[in-house]
Amino acid sequence: MDNYNKIFLLLFIFCIMPFIDRDFINDLTQRVDIVDLINRRVPLKKAGKDYKACCPFHNEKTPSFTVVPNKQIYHCFGCGESGSALDFVMKFDHLDFKEAVETVASESGISVVYDQKAKPVDARIKRYRDLMQNVNEFYQYQLRHSPAKNKVTSYAKQREISGQIAVRFELGFAPPGWSNLFDHFKQDENAIQDLEKMGLLVAKKDKEGEYYDRFRDRLMFPIHNARGDVIAFGGPARIILNI
Repeated sequence: MDNYNKIFLLLFIFCIMPFIDRDFINDLTQRVDIVDLINRRVPLKKAGKDYKACCPFHNEKTPSFTVVPNKQIYHCFGCGESGSALDFVMKFDHLDFKEAVETVASESGISVVYDQKAKPVDARIKRYRDLMQNVNEFYQYQLRHSPAKNKVTSYAKQREISGQIAVRFELGFAPPGWSNLFDHFKQDENAIQDLEKMGLLVAKKDKEGEYYDRFRDRLMFPIHNARGDVIAFGGPARIILNI
């Protein structure tokens, strides 16, 4: 299948995050008030020593979701879902493990303790985040100012994509041509290398140090994580007007 007909999800090494100290995680699960944490998301009612609610993970009329504070766990007798406060936040808030730890700690007023050996990674992760945001802004600018913007507008209207939708979802445009993104960042050697790692630029096989844009002549859909950071882009199809 031609690459132009594929959806590219450029998930780069955002998963390489600073490690959270293992002892801190164990301590957090013991210190957190699981009842308070879950009650912020699902209204609980006291039932003896425990608390109950209708399960948020499946449809039911009779409450079978139980929170056991003295064991710091929850369990649903209807669907079998169970775990710790961290497990609940991961599933209910749709977070990865690290995000869940940081969320639970923040809501509990506890500062996260990171593994000191992982600190050097922080600067690189921040650089990636900033770069992806800059790329996102570049694509959004092109959607408004590219010489091909009328073509893009017509294409969007054909697919019932309104201006409000474009703004809400931060849609952008990768203009026609082989080196628009490359030319925009070419003065920053580190950015060029990072963009290649992310898959947004492709190295030319016959010319060392030169690259071409992965996405060309297509609408761009930024993909965000739970914190709102741009972590990837989707460029579903090359723009072809039905006229």
